[in-house]
Amino acid sequence: MLKKYSFLVILFLLLTACTPETKPVVIATIFPEDFENSIYMNEYNQDVEIRSILSSIDEVDQHWHNLDDVINNYIKENKDVDIVYGFPNYYLQGIVDEGNIKQLNGLLDESILNNIAPAVMTPIKKAGNDNIYGLTPMFQNNVLVYNKDIFEELNMEQPQDSLKWEELLTIANKINNTSEYKGLTLGYATTNSDYFYMIQGLADPIDRIENIGGKAVVNNEVNRKFWKIFADIYKENEKVTTEEFIKGEVAMSIFPIGQLIDTEILKYYSSDVDISKWGIVETPVFEENKGGSAYTDTMFILSSYSKNDNAVKFLEYIHGKEFAVSLVNSEMFPSYWDNEIKSIFMEKYDVDLSAAYMQPGALSSIPPFEGERVREIEAVGAKIFDRYLSGDGNLNDLLIEYEESIN
Repeated sequence: MLKKYSFLVILFLLLTACTPETKPVVIATIFPEDFENSIYMNEYNQDVEIRSILSSIDEVDQHWHNLDDVINNYIKENKDVDIVYGFPNYYLQGIVDEGNIKQLNGLLDESILNNIAPAVMTPIKKAGNDNIYGLTPMFQNNVLVYNKDIFEELNMEQPQDSLKWEELLTIANKINNTSEYKGLTLGYATTNSDYFYMIQGLADPIDRIENIGGKAVVNNEVNRKFWKIFADIYKENEKVTTEEFIKGEVAMSIFPIGQLIDTEILKYYSSDVDISKWGIVETPVFEENKGGSAYTDTMFILSSYSKNDNAVKFLEYIHGKEFAVSLVNSEMFPSYWDNEIKSIFMEKYDVDLSAAYMQPGALSSIPPFEGERVREIEAVGAKIFDRYLSGDGNLNDLLIEYEESIN
């Protein structure tokens, strides 16, 4: 009897040793409620525990300028956390430099990493000194959309990928001067102030305001160039909006890719809109910024203290093809990109988004101040830019006034 009992004990121990323990994946996030109600939780059927990095959502505003420090400290103080989620990629470099997260190339399935679009992967690798320390399963981007019929009618060469803004302005001016059409619109802004806020994202990641010893310093050289180009686009095209582009009255428009697949918005402005007559190329660039304007605030990183294999499996799943298909079907834009994902977009929305995916993204800088301070600076900038558009003052003098007004 004793021998039988001993055998059973040994068998139990062997079976226990051979049965992998199912450990929950512990994910700390900036916005826990958003994560719990997200597509991640709907699609992933394994055990996940969600924690909050901040005690209140209101704290996010206070940490625009140092969220990387907040995340670093949290990881060091909470070594049982596997994954941190929910921040823009421009905080990644500061987290990488502290050494608290794992390198993902060599850890995650290479077939997944090799299919992350350049729009997403390029800034991630830049933040990681050519290595991968974070990933995001989805992103947003802008593209330049043009009306094929207008260019054919005017016998003009169609726009190409990654035009310089100066080149795009030249094309728009030629259309303005030789036809009844307007050349270019950048969006739906209907006031000068709205236009100022809209162009901030198009000028990223170039630093226009810096924090030097607590003082907000305006980069006059950079702003002088950007303000003039964007003001010229706005004024010389008579402040037309994307609404006029959709109606066929404007040759080119900057489009967020989300609006390209939103048929309700498109048909709201024109019931007979036919996007098959539109061409799509990469967004224009500045000499100072060769990358596009891809954006994400859904970064995932893996703590260097994590010993949980399920955390790696979780990251592989939400960045792989199966989850990418779910995102497309939910009208989102997965970072994973191959011919199958491209075909699904074509079949569902009749749009080729290659330009949005293949244009290498750029790494923006961390905001120079807390959220409230940044908004104050931008509000002053909007008022002074409004004056510039109205012809009230010399550009150089207005930029000097801008810096004086924000300090």
